[in-house]
Amino acid sequence: MRVWIVTSELPHEHAGGIGRYVDNFARTLGAAGHEALVLYRSATDTDDRPAPGVRTVGFATRDARLAEGGAARPDEHPAFPYNLLSFGPALAYQTGAELFRLLESGAERPDIIEVQDYAALGYFLLQRKLTESGPLDDIPIVVHMHSAQFDLMQVNQWPRYRFPEYWLGQMEKFCLRAADAVLSPSEFLRSEVQRSLGRDLEISVIPYPFIADYEREPEPGQTGELLYVGRLEYRKGVMGLVQTCARLWDEGLDFRLTMLGGDTDFAPRCKTIGTLLRERYARWIECGRLNLAGTVPFDEVAMHMRRAAVTLVPSLWENFPNTSIEAMAAGRVALVSAQGGQAEMVAEDGRNGFIFDWNTPGDLERQLRRVLTLTPDERVAIGRRAQERIRSLCDPQRVLPRRLEHYEKVRARHLPRLLFPTTTPADLLPPPPPAEPGPQEEPDLLSVVIPFYNLGAYVDETLASVLNSA
Repeated sequence: MRVWIVTSELPHEHAGGIGRYVDNFARTLGAAGHEALVLYRSATDTDDRPAPGVRTVGFATRDARLAEGGAARPDEHPAFPYNLLSFGPALAYQTGAELFRLLESGAERPDIIEVQDYAALGYFLLQRKLTESGPLDDIPIVVHMHSAQFDLMQVNQWPRYRFPEYWLGQMEKFCLRAADAVLSPSEFLRSEVQRSLGRDLEISVIPYPFIADYEREPEPGQTGELLYVGRLEYRKGVMGLVQTCARLWDEGLDFRLTMLGGDTDFAPRCKTIGTLLRERYARWIECGRLNLAGTVPFDEVAMHMRRAAVTLVPSLWENFPNTSIEAMAAGRVALVSAQGGQAEMVAEDGRNGFIFDWNTPGDLERQLRRVLTLTPDERVAIGRRAQERIRSLCDPQRVLPRRLEHYEKVRARHLPRLLFPTTTPADLLPPPPPAEPGPQEEPDLLSVVIPFYNLGAYVDETLASVLNSA
Protein backbone atom coordinates (compact mmCIF):
# COMPACT_ATOMS: atom_id res chain seq x y z
CA MET A 1 0.00 0.00 0.00
CA ARG A 2 1.14 3.54 -0.76
CA VAL A 3 0.46 5.93 2.14
CA TRP A 4 1.10 9.67 2.23
CA ILE A 5 1.38 11.18 5.72
CA VAL A 6 1.02 14.95 6.15
CA THR A 7 2.52 16.41 9.32
CA SER A 8 3.83 19.63 10.82
CA GLU A 9 6.86 17.94 12.36
CA LEU A 10 9.45 15.18 12.24
CA PRO A 11 11.67 14.40 15.23
CA HIS A 12 14.98 15.43 13.66
CA GLU A 13 13.68 19.04 13.50
CA HIS A 14 10.82 19.29 16.01
CA ALA A 15 10.86 17.20 19.20
CA GLY A 16 7.13 16.52 19.53
CA GLY A 17 4.84 13.56 19.97
CA ILE A 18 3.30 13.85 16.50
CA GLY A 19 6.72 13.70 14.87
CA ARG A 20 7.69 10.63 16.90
CA TYR A 21 4.50 8.85 15.85
CA VAL A 22 4.96 9.73 12.15
CA ASP A 23 8.58 8.55 12.17
CA ASN A 24 7.68 5.23 13.84
CA PHE A 25 4.69 4.59 11.58
CA ALA A 26 6.48 5.49 8.33
CA ARG A 27 9.40 3.21 9.19
CA THR A 28 6.98 0.43 10.15
CA LEU A 29 5.23 0.73 6.77
CA GLY A 30 8.52 0.75 4.87
CA ALA A 31 9.96 -2.23 6.75
CA ALA A 32 6.84 -4.26 5.87
CA GLY A 33 7.23 -3.59 2.13
CA HIS A 34 4.78 -0.71 1.81
CA GLU A 35 5.57 2.83 0.64
CA ALA A 36 5.36 5.84 2.93
CA LEU A 37 5.77 9.43 1.75
CA VAL A 38 5.91 12.02 4.54
CA LEU A 39 5.17 15.64 3.63
CA TYR A 40 6.25 17.93 6.45
CA ARG A 41 7.13 21.48 7.42
CA SER A 42 10.90 21.89 7.44
CA ALA A 43 13.55 24.56 7.88
CA THR A 44 14.56 24.06 4.23
CA ASP A 45 13.17 22.37 1.13
CA THR A 46 14.31 18.74 1.31
CA ASP A 47 13.69 15.39 -0.37
CA ASP A 48 15.26 12.42 1.44
CA ARG A 49 14.96 8.66 1.85
CA PRO A 50 15.84 8.00 5.52
CA ALA A 51 14.78 4.34 5.58
CA PRO A 52 13.72 1.56 3.18
CA GLY A 53 10.33 2.37 1.68
CA VAL A 54 10.25 5.85 3.27
CA ARG A 55 10.51 9.18 1.45
CA THR A 56 10.37 12.48 3.33
CA VAL A 57 9.59 15.72 1.49
CA GLY A 58 10.09 18.88 3.51
CA PHE A 59 9.01 22.38 2.56
CA ALA A 60 10.14 25.66 4.09
CA THR A 61 7.40 28.02 5.20
CA ARG A 62 7.26 31.34 3.37
CA ASP A 63 6.78 33.57 6.41
CA ALA A 64 10.53 34.31 6.37
CA ARG A 65 9.94 36.31 3.16
CA LEU A 66 7.38 38.72 4.61
CA ALA A 67 9.80 41.66 4.45
CA GLU A 68 10.29 41.25 0.71
CA GLY A 69 8.37 43.51 -1.65
CA GLY A 70 7.86 44.10 -5.35
CA ALA A 71 4.56 42.22 -5.79
CA ALA A 72 1.74 43.98 -7.62
CA ARG A 73 -0.95 41.80 -6.02
CA PRO A 74 -1.14 40.20 -2.54
CA ASP A 75 -1.37 36.68 -4.01
CA GLU A 76 1.84 37.32 -5.97
CA HIS A 77 3.84 38.24 -2.87
CA PRO A 78 6.75 35.81 -2.22
CA ALA A 79 5.42 35.17 1.30
CA PHE A 80 1.86 34.37 0.14
CA PRO A 81 -0.35 33.39 1.97
CA TYR A 82 1.50 34.43 5.16
CA ASN A 83 1.04 38.08 4.12
CA LEU A 84 -2.75 37.60 4.35
CA LEU A 85 -3.36 34.90 6.99
CA SER A 86 -2.09 34.19 10.49
CA PHE A 87 0.55 31.46 10.70
CA GLY A 88 -1.70 28.44 11.39
CA PRO A 89 -4.16 28.92 8.50
CA ALA A 90 -1.31 30.01 6.21
CA LEU A 91 0.60 26.81 7.00
CA ALA A 92 -2.51 24.76 6.24
CA TYR A 93 -2.92 26.60 2.92
CA GLN A 94 0.71 26.07 1.93
CA THR A 95 0.56 22.41 2.99
CA GLY A 96 -2.39 21.80 0.68
CA ALA A 97 -0.61 23.56 -2.18
CA GLU A 98 2.56 21.52 -1.61
CA LEU A 99 0.60 18.26 -1.67
CA PHE A 100 -1.08 19.20 -4.95
CA ARG A 101 2.35 20.08 -6.34
CA LEU A 102 3.54 16.58 -5.45
CA LEU A 103 0.48 15.00 -7.06
CA GLU A 104 1.10 16.98 -10.25
CA SER A 105 4.86 16.32 -10.28
CA GLY A 106 4.50 12.74 -11.44
CA ALA A 107 4.85 11.07 -8.03
CA GLU A 108 2.95 7.80 -7.81
CA ARG A 109 -0.52 8.49 -6.48
CA PRO A 110 -1.21 7.37 -2.92
CA ASP A 111 -3.85 4.84 -1.98
CA ILE A 112 -4.68 6.93 1.06
CA ILE A 113 -3.64 10.23 2.67
CA GLU A 114 -3.33 10.67 6.43
CA VAL A 115 -3.14 14.14 8.01
CA GLN A 116 -2.91 15.28 11.64
CA ASP A 117 -5.76 17.08 13.41
CA TYR A 118 -3.51 19.57 15.22
CA ALA A 119 -3.48 23.11 13.76
CA ALA A 120 -6.03 22.09 11.08
CA LEU A 121 -3.21 21.10 8.74
CA GLY A 122 -5.61 19.39 6.33
CA TYR A 123 -8.20 22.18 6.20
CA PHE A 124 -7.58 23.53 2.69
CA LEU A 125 -6.78 20.04 1.42
CA LEU A 126 -10.24 18.88 2.52
CA GLN A 127 -11.88 22.04 1.20
CA ARG A 128 -10.42 21.42 -2.24
CA LYS A 129 -11.44 17.75 -2.14
CA LEU A 130 -15.02 18.75 -1.34
CA THR A 131 -15.37 21.64 -3.80
CA GLU A 132 -13.15 20.74 -6.77
CA SER A 133 -13.04 17.89 -9.24
CA GLY A 134 -9.43 16.79 -9.40
CA PRO A 135 -6.73 14.36 -8.26
CA LEU A 136 -8.24 13.88 -4.79
CA ASP A 137 -11.57 12.56 -6.08
CA ASP A 138 -10.70 8.90 -5.50
CA ILE A 139 -8.16 9.25 -2.66
CA PRO A 140 -9.59 8.95 0.87
CA ILE A 141 -8.27 11.37 3.50
CA VAL A 142 -7.94 10.11 7.08
CA VAL A 143 -7.55 12.61 9.92
CA HIS A 144 -5.43 11.17 12.72
CA MET A 145 -6.23 12.72 16.09
CA HIS A 146 -3.36 13.68 18.39
CA SER A 147 -4.30 16.81 20.36
CA ALA A 148 -6.37 19.55 18.75
CA GLN A 149 -5.92 23.15 19.84
CA PHE A 150 -9.62 23.58 20.60
CA ASP A 151 -9.17 21.01 23.39
CA LEU A 152 -5.71 22.12 24.52
CA MET A 153 -6.65 25.78 24.89
CA GLN A 154 -9.54 24.98 27.19
CA VAL A 155 -7.46 22.78 29.50
CA ASN A 156 -4.56 25.27 29.48
CA GLN A 157 -6.96 28.10 30.42
CA TRP A 158 -6.16 30.13 27.33
CA PRO A 159 -8.78 32.56 25.96
CA ARG A 160 -10.55 30.27 23.50
CA TYR A 161 -12.60 32.97 21.77
CA ARG A 162 -9.69 35.22 20.90
CA PHE A 163 -8.85 35.62 17.22
CA PRO A 164 -7.21 33.97 15.35
CA GLU A 165 -7.05 31.03 17.79
CA TYR A 166 -10.83 30.61 17.83
CA TRP A 167 -11.00 30.20 14.06
CA LEU A 168 -8.12 27.74 14.05
CA GLY A 169 -10.12 25.62 16.50
CA GLN A 170 -13.15 25.81 14.21
CA MET A 171 -10.95 24.75 11.30
CA GLU A 172 -9.77 21.73 13.32
CA LYS A 173 -13.38 20.77 14.01
CA PHE A 174 -14.19 21.07 10.32
CA CYS A 175 -11.31 18.72 9.45
CA LEU A 176 -12.68 16.07 11.81
CA ARG A 177 -16.15 16.43 10.30
CA ALA A 178 -14.97 16.57 6.68
CA ALA A 179 -12.53 13.62 6.76
CA ASP A 180 -13.35 10.34 5.07
CA ALA A 181 -12.34 8.63 8.33
CA VAL A 182 -11.07 9.67 11.76
CA LEU A 183 -8.55 7.71 13.81
CA SER A 184 -7.65 8.05 17.50
CA PRO A 185 -4.87 6.38 19.50
CA SER A 186 -6.96 6.18 22.69
CA GLU A 187 -10.51 5.71 23.94
CA PHE A 188 -10.08 8.79 26.14
CA LEU A 189 -9.34 11.04 23.17
CA ARG A 190 -12.23 9.59 21.18
CA SER A 191 -14.72 10.27 23.98
CA GLU A 192 -13.41 13.82 24.49
CA VAL A 193 -13.77 14.73 20.81
CA GLN A 194 -17.18 13.09 20.52
CA ARG A 195 -18.29 15.12 23.53
CA SER A 196 -17.32 18.27 21.61
CA LEU A 197 -18.51 17.30 18.13
CA GLY A 198 -21.28 14.77 18.71
CA ARG A 199 -21.58 11.04 19.20
CA ASP A 200 -22.47 10.55 15.56
CA LEU A 201 -18.83 11.24 14.60
CA GLU A 202 -17.38 7.81 13.88
CA ILE A 203 -13.86 7.44 15.30
CA SER A 204 -11.77 4.26 15.17
CA VAL A 205 -9.25 3.58 17.96
CA ILE A 206 -5.86 2.01 17.21
CA PRO A 207 -2.80 2.69 19.44
CA TYR A 208 0.39 4.24 18.10
CA PRO A 209 3.00 1.81 16.80
CA PHE A 210 6.26 2.13 18.71
CA ILE A 211 9.60 0.67 17.61
CA ALA A 212 11.55 -0.48 20.68
CA ASP A 213 13.60 -3.30 22.15
CA TYR A 214 10.84 -4.97 24.13
CA GLU A 215 13.25 -7.68 25.32
CA ARG A 216 15.45 -5.25 27.27
CA GLU A 217 15.94 -6.39 30.85
CA PRO A 218 14.25 -3.94 33.26
CA GLU A 219 16.39 -2.09 35.79
CA PRO A 220 15.23 -0.90 39.23
CA GLY A 221 16.63 2.62 38.94
CA GLN A 222 17.78 4.64 41.92
CA THR A 223 15.49 4.63 44.93
CA GLY A 224 13.95 8.05 45.54
CA GLU A 225 14.53 9.33 41.98
CA LEU A 226 11.32 10.52 40.27
CA LEU A 227 11.27 11.75 36.67
CA TYR A 228 8.88 13.88 34.64
CA VAL A 229 9.47 14.22 30.87
CA GLY A 230 7.46 16.76 28.90
CA ARG A 231 6.80 20.45 28.48
CA LEU A 232 6.24 22.57 31.57
CA GLU A 233 2.62 23.05 30.54
CA TYR A 234 -0.43 23.55 32.73
CA ARG A 235 -2.45 20.73 31.18
CA LYS A 236 0.47 18.35 31.81
CA GLY A 237 -0.39 18.54 35.52
CA VAL A 238 3.01 19.86 36.57
CA MET A 239 1.64 22.50 38.97
CA GLY A 240 -0.36 19.95 40.94
CA LEU A 241 2.52 17.47 40.83
CA VAL A 242 5.08 19.84 42.36
CA GLN A 243 2.55 21.12 44.90
CA THR A 244 1.94 17.54 46.06
CA CYS A 245 5.67 16.76 46.17
CA ALA A 246 6.26 19.91 48.25
CA ARG A 247 3.77 18.69 50.86
CA LEU A 248 5.63 15.39 51.10
CA TRP A 249 8.99 17.17 51.35
CA ASP A 250 7.56 19.30 54.16
CA GLU A 251 6.76 16.06 55.99
CA GLY A 252 10.37 14.96 55.62
CA LEU A 253 10.08 12.37 52.83
CA ASP A 254 13.40 11.99 51.05
CA PHE A 255 13.16 11.90 47.25
CA ARG A 256 14.09 14.05 44.26
CA LEU A 257 11.96 15.14 41.30
CA THR A 258 13.71 15.89 37.99
CA MET A 259 11.67 17.63 35.30
CA LEU A 260 12.88 17.56 31.68
CA GLY A 261 11.26 19.73 29.01
CA GLY A 262 10.81 23.22 27.66
CA ASP A 263 8.80 26.01 29.26
CA THR A 264 5.38 27.33 28.13
CA ASP A 265 3.28 30.41 28.82
CA PHE A 266 0.41 30.38 31.31
CA ALA A 267 -2.03 33.04 30.12
CA PRO A 268 -4.02 33.67 33.35
CA ARG A 269 -0.85 34.74 35.18
CA CYS A 270 1.03 36.31 32.24
CA LYS A 271 4.04 34.20 33.20
CA THR A 272 5.58 30.93 32.15
CA ILE A 273 4.94 27.76 34.11
CA GLY A 274 8.68 27.50 34.79
CA THR A 275 8.71 31.00 36.29
CA LEU A 276 5.79 30.15 38.58
CA LEU A 277 7.50 26.95 39.75
CA ARG A 278 10.77 28.76 40.45
CA GLU A 279 8.97 31.49 42.39
CA ARG A 280 6.82 29.18 44.49
CA TYR A 281 9.28 26.36 45.15
CA ALA A 282 12.64 28.14 45.22
CA ARG A 283 13.72 26.53 48.50
CA TRP A 284 13.21 23.03 47.12
CA ILE A 285 15.21 23.93 44.01
CA GLU A 286 18.02 25.37 46.14
CA CYS A 287 18.28 22.25 48.30
CA GLY A 288 18.27 19.94 45.26
CA ARG A 289 14.92 18.22 45.79
CA LEU A 290 13.42 19.81 42.65
CA ASN A 291 15.50 19.91 39.46
CA LEU A 292 14.06 21.90 36.53
CA ALA A 293 16.57 20.66 33.95
CA GLY A 294 14.95 22.20 30.86
CA THR A 295 15.27 20.74 27.37
CA VAL A 296 17.93 18.04 26.93
CA PRO A 297 19.00 15.90 23.92
CA PHE A 298 16.93 12.78 23.36
CA ASP A 299 19.73 10.36 24.31
CA GLU A 300 20.01 12.13 27.67
CA VAL A 301 16.29 11.58 28.24
CA ALA A 302 16.88 7.83 27.95
CA MET A 303 19.75 8.11 30.45
CA HIS A 304 17.54 9.96 32.96
CA MET A 305 14.80 7.37 32.47
CA ARG A 306 17.19 4.50 33.22
CA ARG A 307 18.31 6.24 36.41
CA ALA A 308 14.81 7.02 37.72
CA ALA A 309 12.90 4.65 39.96
CA VAL A 310 9.55 5.99 38.72
CA THR A 311 8.48 7.98 35.64
CA LEU A 312 5.52 10.33 36.14
CA VAL A 313 2.79 11.22 33.62
CA PRO A 314 0.48 13.50 35.68
CA SER A 315 -1.50 15.17 32.87
CA LEU A 316 -4.85 16.85 33.44
CA TRP A 317 -5.70 15.94 29.81
CA GLU A 318 -3.68 13.76 27.48
CA ASN A 319 -3.92 11.80 24.24
CA PHE A 320 -1.60 8.75 24.09
CA PRO A 321 1.70 10.13 25.40
CA ASN A 322 5.04 8.92 24.10
CA THR A 323 6.62 9.38 27.53
CA SER A 324 4.41 6.67 28.98
CA ILE A 325 5.04 4.36 26.01
CA GLU A 326 8.81 4.85 26.25
CA ALA A 327 8.91 4.34 30.01
CA MET A 328 6.90 1.12 29.90
CA ALA A 329 8.78 -0.20 26.85
CA ALA A 330 12.03 0.35 28.77
CA GLY A 331 10.67 -1.59 31.74
CA ARG A 332 10.24 1.41 34.02
CA VAL A 333 7.60 1.89 36.70
CA ALA A 334 5.12 4.54 35.53
CA LEU A 335 2.75 6.53 37.75
CA VAL A 336 0.11 8.07 35.47
CA SER A 337 -3.09 10.06 35.75
CA ALA A 338 -6.47 8.68 34.75
CA GLN A 339 -7.08 11.65 32.44
CA GLY A 340 -5.70 10.28 29.17
CA GLY A 341 -4.56 7.30 27.14
CA GLN A 342 -1.71 6.63 29.59
CA ALA A 343 -4.24 5.03 31.95
CA GLU A 344 -5.30 2.70 29.13
CA MET A 345 -1.67 1.67 28.74
CA VAL A 346 -1.25 0.77 32.41
CA ALA A 347 -4.78 -0.68 32.62
CA GLU A 348 -4.25 -2.52 35.95
CA ASP A 349 -3.20 -0.34 38.87
CA GLY A 350 -0.40 -1.92 40.89
CA ARG A 351 0.37 -4.57 38.28
CA ASN A 352 1.66 -2.82 35.13
CA GLY A 353 2.19 0.54 36.82
CA PHE A 354 0.14 2.90 38.96
CA ILE A 355 -2.86 5.15 38.22
CA PHE A 356 -4.19 8.13 40.16
CA ASP A 357 -7.24 10.27 39.50
CA TRP A 358 -7.12 14.07 39.69
CA ASN A 359 -10.85 14.01 40.48
CA THR A 360 -10.15 12.15 43.73
CA PRO A 361 -8.64 14.52 46.32
CA GLY A 362 -5.35 13.23 47.73
CA ASP A 363 -5.07 10.38 45.22
CA LEU A 364 -1.74 11.54 43.75
CA GLU A 365 -0.24 11.90 47.23
CA ARG A 366 -1.45 8.41 48.17
CA GLN A 367 0.08 6.86 45.05
CA LEU A 368 3.36 8.77 45.44
CA ARG A 369 3.73 7.36 48.94
CA ARG A 370 3.02 3.93 47.51
CA VAL A 371 5.62 4.01 44.72
CA LEU A 372 8.27 5.52 47.00
CA THR A 373 8.10 2.42 49.22
CA LEU A 374 8.63 -0.09 46.39
CA THR A 375 11.72 -2.28 46.70
CA PRO A 376 14.12 -2.66 43.75
CA ASP A 377 12.84 -6.20 43.11
CA GLU A 378 9.23 -4.97 43.08
CA ARG A 379 10.13 -2.23 40.59
CA VAL A 380 11.80 -4.75 38.28
CA ALA A 381 8.79 -7.09 38.42
CA ILE A 382 6.34 -4.26 37.65
CA GLY A 383 8.64 -3.00 34.87
CA ARG A 384 8.68 -6.42 33.24
CA ARG A 385 4.87 -6.59 33.25
CA ALA A 386 4.77 -3.03 31.90
CA GLN A 387 6.92 -4.13 28.96
CA GLU A 388 4.57 -6.99 28.19
CA ARG A 389 1.53 -4.74 28.44
CA ILE A 390 2.82 -1.96 26.18
CA ARG A 391 4.13 -4.51 23.68
CA SER A 392 0.63 -5.98 23.41
CA LEU A 393 -0.64 -2.49 22.50
CA CYS A 394 2.14 -0.82 20.50
CA ASP A 395 4.39 -3.47 18.94
CA PRO A 396 4.45 -2.50 15.22
CA GLN A 397 3.90 -6.14 14.24
CA ARG A 398 0.56 -6.03 16.06
CA VAL A 399 -0.48 -2.49 15.18
CA LEU A 400 0.31 -2.52 11.45
CA PRO A 401 -2.22 -5.23 10.44
CA ARG A 402 -4.97 -3.27 12.23
CA ARG A 403 -3.94 -0.04 10.52
CA LEU A 404 -3.88 -1.65 7.07
CA GLU A 405 -7.26 -3.28 7.67
CA HIS A 406 -8.65 0.11 8.68
CA TYR A 407 -7.23 1.74 5.55
CA GLU A 408 -8.75 -0.97 3.33
CA LYS A 409 -12.18 -0.47 4.90
CA VAL A 410 -11.94 3.28 4.34
CA ARG A 411 -10.97 2.77 0.70
CA ALA A 412 -13.76 0.24 0.12
CA ARG A 413 -16.50 2.56 1.37
CA HIS A 414 -15.09 5.79 -0.07
CA LEU A 415 -17.76 7.70 -2.00
CA PRO A 416 -18.27 11.37 -2.91
CA ARG A 417 -20.08 13.33 -0.20
CA LEU A 418 -23.62 14.47 -0.90
CA LEU A 419 -23.75 17.01 1.95
CA PHE A 420 -21.14 19.58 2.90
CA PRO A 421 -20.02 18.99 6.51
CA THR A 422 -20.58 21.50 9.30
CA THR A 423 -18.63 21.92 12.52
CA THR A 424 -21.72 21.78 14.74
CA PRO A 425 -24.09 18.86 14.09
CA ALA A 426 -27.82 19.47 14.38
CA ASP A 427 -28.12 17.46 17.61
CA LEU A 428 -25.70 19.85 19.37
CA LEU A 429 -27.32 23.09 18.22
CA PRO A 430 -29.25 24.81 21.02
CA PRO A 431 -33.01 25.01 20.45
CA PRO A 432 -34.36 28.44 19.52
CA PRO A 433 -35.64 30.41 22.50
CA PRO A 434 -39.42 30.38 22.98
CA ALA A 435 -41.22 33.45 21.75
CA GLU A 436 -41.93 35.90 24.54
CA PRO A 437 -45.45 37.34 24.62
CA GLY A 438 -45.77 41.10 24.51
CA PRO A 439 -43.00 43.67 24.02
CA GLN A 440 -39.38 42.50 24.23
CA GLU A 441 -38.22 45.57 26.17
CA GLU A 442 -39.54 47.67 28.98
CA PRO A 443 -38.97 51.43 28.83
CA ASP A 444 -37.08 53.45 31.44
CA LEU A 445 -34.92 50.56 32.68
CA LEU A 446 -31.17 50.75 33.14
CA SER A 447 -28.87 47.82 32.32
CA VAL A 448 -25.92 47.38 34.67
CA VAL A 449 -22.87 45.29 33.72
CA ILE A 450 -20.72 44.08 36.63
CA PRO A 451 -17.34 42.75 35.45
CA PHE A 452 -15.37 40.72 37.97
CA TYR A 453 -12.29 38.49 38.00
CA ASN A 454 -11.26 36.58 41.13
CA LEU A 455 -13.69 38.81 43.10
CA GLY A 456 -16.62 36.44 43.40
CA ALA A 457 -16.89 37.06 47.14
CA TYR A 458 -18.06 40.62 46.45
CA VAL A 459 -20.69 39.90 43.78
CA ASP A 460 -23.66 39.62 46.18
CA GLU A 461 -22.68 42.83 47.97
CA THR A 462 -22.31 44.63 44.63
CA LEU A 463 -25.72 43.43 43.41
CA ALA A 464 -27.33 44.61 46.64
CA SER A 465 -25.67 48.00 46.26
CA VAL A 466 -26.95 48.38 42.69
CA LEU A 467 -30.50 47.39 43.64
CA ASN A 468 -30.52 49.72 46.64
CA SER A 469 -29.40 52.66 44.52
CA ALA A 470 -32.59 52.60 42.43
